Amino acid sequence: MGAILLVQISLLTAVLIVPDPLIASQALPQIAFRTANFLYLYAFVIGTVLSYSSGLMLWAGCIATVAWSISFWIVYRLPDTVSPGRTSLLDLPALTLNERLAIFLDPHYMSFVTFRTQLLLLLLTSAILAFAVWRSRRLVLRQMVTESAHANLARYFSPDIVDELAAGTYAIDSSRAENVGVLFVDVVGFTALTENLAPERAIALLRSFHTRMSDTVFRFGGTVDKYIGDEVMATFGTPQKRVDDADRLFACACAMIAQIDLWSAKRVRRGAAPVRVGIGIHYGEAVLGNVGGERCLEFTVIGDTVNVASRLERLTRDRGFAVAASGEAIAALIDAGGRIDALPLAFNLDGPVALRGRAVAVEVWGAYWPGSDARCRGPNHTDGASPLRRL
Repeated sequence: MGAILLVQISLLTAVLIVPDPLIASQALPQIAFRTANFLYLYAFVIGTVLSYSSGLMLWAGCIATVAWSISFWIVYRLPDTVSPGRTSLLDLPALTLNERLAIFLDPHYMSFVTFRTQLLLLLLTSAILAFAVWRSRRLVLRQMVTESAHANLARYFSPDIVDELAAGTYAIDSSRAENVGVLFVDVVGFTALTENLAPERAIALLRSFHTRMSDTVFRFGGTVDKYIGDEVMATFGTPQKRVDDADRLFACACAMIAQIDLWSAKRVRRGAAPVRVGIGIHYGEAVLGNVGGERCLEFTVIGDTVNVASRLERLTRDRGFAVAASGEAIAALIDAGGRIDALPLAFNLDGPVALRGRAVAVEVWGAYWPGSDARCRGPNHTDGASPLRRL
């Protein structure tokens, strides 16, 4: 591109200074430096700003300056050229007004002062426009980075806090411990559901599931922590904690079941197999922060609360629940002013359950699918020790 620009400016300069033999008034080469020919070269240099390259803009300015200078000196050194030298006619007090006017009107007259002004104008304009292009590119790049960050945040966080995160209102770089709600939702029998599907159909099914679940999480102000195959992990209380996190956690789980129910009915009507999921929810203290290496970081939550929620999701397969919630999650819901009997799904106490990898049993509350004939198994203990039995 630089070589092409060199050729173009050189040809343009030659066209501007070579006399036109068909026009008597322009038969002298000195005339080219007294007319508005320079403005064509000036406009051409300004036009290179459309390349959005500051380097190319400076290159054009330098080439134009050199080309115009060479042309000027070639014509200036012709024997018939008339010039007062490097001074202005006004700086020659020895000449009378008529003598100055006669020199100025001479068709062979060339002004070094005018030439110097033209070069200064070329260089100054090129430098200013090059700086403007450089600054504009930086602003555009910064905007692109901001938009990219905004788009990445929108994949994981609720839209109502994405703008605040992008603006840096909330710090997600520092690690801290917080009470959060954790939700795991997983497709039951996904392998059997997709074993006869073409790869693209299986991916389409998975993307449809992920979209429905993530949209539901965002609708209740939650955060999609990660996608793990046919499983989605979501959190409530990250990156900012709210007083109704537990309420939104349960509302999201119930809405997910309703969404899957509608989706399954739609699939059955067109002859496809229904979809069923298991949801595990727990509320407790977890560590929030970025994990991973320098090249790949992920904002996530870790700790016992996450493990319990994952185990509860697996428990739904054994118990036949649509949603399995811990006693801590139920307690957090009540502390936030929520009511179990106001939820769309009927949660009943199933009893303490020993989860794999955990020494202390977890009190489990389960909700079956809407319209299910299965009945609550009831508490597995009868000592009346649970403070939540009466709810």
